[in-house]
Amino acid sequence: WLEVLVVMAAQGGGLCGHQSENFHSPCTSLLPHPFSSFSRLPQRLSASVLSRRSGQGFVVDRIYGGGQHGEEELEQAFRDEPEFVQHRLNVLERVKERINKEREGSRASIQVSIKGGTQYAGIAGQTTPKEVALNVSKERLSEFVVALVNDNVWDLDRPLEADCILDFLTFDDERGKEVFWHSSAHILGQALELQHKALLVTGPPTEEGFFYDVRLANGTAISMTEIKDLESKVAAIIKSKQKFVRYEMLKEEAIEMFKYNPYKLDIIARKVPDGGRCTAYQCGPLIDLCRGPHVSHTGIVKAFSIQKTSSSYWKGDSKQDALQRVYGISFPDKKRLKDYETWIEEAKSRDHRTIGREQEFFMFHPLSPGSCFFLPHGAIVYNRLVEMLRREYRLRRYKEVITPNLFNMKLWDISGHSAHYRENMFLFEEKHDGMTEKTKDNVNQDEQGQDGIHKGRQSHQETCETIGLKPMNCPGHCLIFASKTRSYRELPLRLADFGVLHRNELAGALSGLTRVRRFQQDDAHIFCELNDVQKEISDVLEFVKTIYSRFNLDYHVCLSTRPEKFVGGVDKWNMAEKQLEDALNAHGKQWQLKPGDGAFYGPKIDITVVDALNRRHQCATIQLDFQLPERFNLSFASQDSVHGGFSRPVIIHRAIFGSVERFFAMILEHTAGKLPLWLSPKQVAILPVSQDQVSYAQQVETTLIEKGFCAYVDDSDNTLKKKIRQNQLLQYNYILVVGKEEVELSAVNVRSRDNVVHGTKTLQDFIEQLKGEVESFL
Repeated sequence: WLEVLVVMAAQGGGLCGHQSENFHSPCTSLLPHPFSSFSRLPQRLSASVLSRRSGQGFVVDRIYGGGQHGEEELEQAFRDEPEFVQHRLNVLERVKERINKEREGSRASIQVSIKGGTQYAGIAGQTTPKEVALNVSKERLSEFVVALVNDNVWDLDRPLEADCILDFLTFDDERGKEVFWHSSAHILGQALELQHKALLVTGPPTEEGFFYDVRLANGTAISMTEIKDLESKVAAIIKSKQKFVRYEMLKEEAIEMFKYNPYKLDIIARKVPDGGRCTAYQCGPLIDLCRGPHVSHTGIVKAFSIQKTSSSYWKGDSKQDALQRVYGISFPDKKRLKDYETWIEEAKSRDHRTIGREQEFFMFHPLSPGSCFFLPHGAIVYNRLVEMLRREYRLRRYKEVITPNLFNMKLWDISGHSAHYRENMFLFEEKHDGMTEKTKDNVNQDEQGQDGIHKGRQSHQETCETIGLKPMNCPGHCLIFASKTRSYRELPLRLADFGVLHRNELAGALSGLTRVRRFQQDDAHIFCELNDVQKEISDVLEFVKTIYSRFNLDYHVCLSTRPEKFVGGVDKWNMAEKQLEDALNAHGKQWQLKPGDGAFYGPKIDITVVDALNRRHQCATIQLDFQLPERFNLSFASQDSVHGGFSRPVIIHRAIFGSVERFFAMILEHTAGKLPLWLSPKQVAILPVSQDQVSYAQQVETTLIEKGFCAYVDDSDNTLKKKIRQNQLLQYNYILVVGKEEVELSAVNVRSRDNVVHGTKTLQDFIEQLKGEVESFL
C-alpha cells in the first residue's frame, strides 16, 4: 500500500504532472532499537503555545492544534519520546523552507466545477476543497472524508492546482473508507512509535480495517495485555485533533529524514529515482512516507479499536526480518463500532475453518502444509460442486480435458510465465545421463576394473532440466489446440479442466481453504475468432449469473486494464480492453473500471461475490488474451485467405468458482454451514424411537441411498430429544423419527434442522419432496 509519489526533476520540481507508483513496502537487517518508554501524550494542546525542550528547538504549535496546556505538562509528555522524532521534525523545517521558496510568485485563477453543476472561482495553489465545501455545502462538510478531484482522491486541505471537477466522498464510499482507515493506520503508527519506540514499516488499509507492521527493539512482541495502554495513546492522539499535512520531498531530503530507519531507506532506494521526489505526511510528531490522501485531522476518527496482533515478515519473506503486525478498525461514530463488533462475532461463528472441523468436512496436517484433506462429507460437497459445473458444461458445449501435472520449464518460457511466476512454482531438477544407445553399448564392452566400475565413462555426460508442478492450465490447453491443424468450423473451442494446480504460497499467507498450495480451478479456455469475442464473453457472464443465483449470491463486476508491467503490444491491449468493455455494456450489469489492475498478459473482468455478511470474495474472472496465441504460434484454417489461409485465434480465460476450495469456503460461511439439500452431505438422519424400530429405520436408509440421497441411522443410546438436537446441530437437512406408528404405515415423521415439524408422510411422498427440492436448485 505504502506508495511514493515520484516527481521527476525534468518536470521542474512543481506540484503537478506527477506520477504515482504503487508498491508494498517492507527491508534488510535492523539493529536493536534502544529507546525507552513514552509516558503519556497530552490530550489537547494549544495552537498558540510554543514550547522548547532543553537544547532542541521543538515548536509545539506546528504539531498540535486546539485546546490549551501548560509548558510543564508538555515537557512531561515529551520527556522520553524517541530521538528520531525530533530529528524528523528538524529535517521537516528545512523541507518547508524549500517548499515556501518554490511557491513564491503570482497565483493563477482557476475554475472549480462542483459535481452537480455549481461553479466556484478559486486561486491555484491556495483554494482548497474544504474552502469550496464551506461555501457550497457547509451543512455536509462534517460528513466529508476526502475530496475527489478529476476522479482522483485528494486531501480536503490540499490546495487545488488547476481547473477541475470537484466532488466529495464520505465514509460510506469505498474510496472514502479506504482513506479513513489509512489515516487511522497513521494514528496507530504514531502510538506504536511513542509507546514502544517502534520502527514503522508499512501501514495499509485493508478490506476490514487496517494494520501496521513494525519492528520492536530486540525483536520483542506486543502482547494483548498492552493493547489497553496502546489504545489510550490512540485516544489522546485523536482528541488532540492533529492535522494531516502533505509534503513533497527531494530524494536526498527523504534519505536524511529517515536515515534511522533501514526499511524506509530501502523503500526510497527502490522506488524513488535519483532526481525524483516523494511525498510524506505529518500528523503530530509522526512523519511517514505516504502517497495519501488523508482525512483533515485525527479528530475525524470517533471510534477506534485495536483488534489483534500477529507476526509478519519484511517483504513477506520468512528469510527477512520478523515484524510485529497490529490490526485495528475505526469508524466515524461509536454506533458503527458496536455494530462491527456484533458482526465480528457472527463472522467468527461462520468461519469455514470452524465449520469444516465441527462438521468433519476437511482437515489440514503440518506434514502437507497448505494442502487440504477432504474427509468423506467434504468430498461429497466438493464433488457435487464440480458435477454441477459439468452438467452446465455439457449444456453449454464445453469439452472437458485432463492435462498433466508436471511440465518442463521450457513450456513456461514459451508462455512467458517463467519471467513473472517462477518464484511461485514448485520446481525440481530432472537428471538425464545424456547417453545414446550406441554409447551405452560401447560402455558395456569396456573392461571393468577390480572395483567393477566401467572405464569407458568419458563419453557419459549428465545433464539437468528443470521440471515443475503446473500453477495454471492455460499453457497445457495451448498444446492441445496446437496438436493438430484446426479449422474455423471447430471454433469456438471451449476446453474445461479441473486439473490439480500447485502454487508456492508463503507459509505465513496460508489460511484455511482460502489460501492453499494445492487446489483445483474450474478452469476453461475458449479459443475463438475475434468477431466471436463479445458473444462468448456475454455467454460467460450469463453463466456466472446462473451459477451465483443458485446460491443467492450478489456480485460486483470490475474491468481491470493494462498494468505497468505487461507483455505484448499496446495496440493489442487496447483492442482487448475494447472487446471486454463492449461485452460488459451489452450485458447490462453496472461495472467499475480498475485502471492498471490487469494481469501481465491481458485485461480482465474480475467478479467479486458478496456473501451474507456483506463481505466481498474474489471468485470469477474472465480474461481476454491475445498474447498466448502469439507465443504458441496458434492458428486455424480460416474462411478468408489471411496469412496464407490461416488466422490467429483469441483465447478467453474464464473461471466461475475461481478455485473449488475457495468457493467451498465461501459457501460454508455464506450459509453458516447450513448447506442446501442438493449440496449437503447430511441430507437425512433417521431416528428410531426404540431398538424395535432400528430394522425399519435401516430399510428407510437403504431406500433413500438407492434414490441417490445421503442418509444414516442414529441408533445410539441417547434419548430421542437429544438425538434430534444433536442432528440439528450437525446440520442434517431433515430428521426422520420412526416409531411404532410409522412402521405400521410405512411412513416417516419429518422435521427440519430448524425444528420445523412437517408431520407424518409416506416414505414415497417424502422422497418425491426431496426430488422436487433438489430439482428446484438445479
